[in-house]
Amino acid sequence: MRPARPMKAMKEGEAVLSPVYFYLASRLAAGIAGGYALAAAFSVWLSFVLPMPRADAVLTGLLASFAIYAAAILWAFAARSLWRMWFGLLVPAAACAAFAWLTGPITTP
Repeated sequence: MRPARPMKAMKEGEAVLSPVYFYLASRLAAGIAGGYALAAAFSVWLSFVLPMPRADAVLTGLLASFAIYAAAILWAFAARSLWRMWFGLLVPAAACAAFAWLTGPITTP
């Protein structure tokens, strides 16, 4: 991460939007939204593949989602670049969602 540029003198009523704010906002958005997407997709997929009664599998998936969400938030602030951060959150979330769709129960009308 590059150091923030020194702030220049501001005129009255002028707003300062530094690239550091956008960098931080992107990491916050990834931690909140991307972490939620990953935790939800993983929870659903885990509830489908665990070999136990449905209620126990759903509860286990739900409990595991808290750990996944915490790890995703940590990952959002530990990744070296914004590209790697978004890639590291959205690709596993998409993979878990695809696996959940493929292994989910088949319902017929």
